[in-house]
Amino acid sequence: NDNPTYLAARLIDTESSRQIICNKALWNRDENRFEIPGPYLMVSADKRERGRNISVDLNFAIEAM
Repeated sequence: NDNPTYLAARLIDTESSRQIICNKALWNRDENRFEIPGPYLMVSADKRERGRNISVDLNFAIEAM
């Protein structure tokens, strides 16, 4: 398919400096978002959170999958 897969990925929101670090991120061209099917680490200035299975759009809006 036309949707690339990124391994050992880091998504960075330049406005807030939040980062999402994951082993795999899939680009969904139809939805214009990254899908992270598995564990991730979200890092911000004051905390770190672990989670699983989210999608992130180009505005860095995060939704559960």
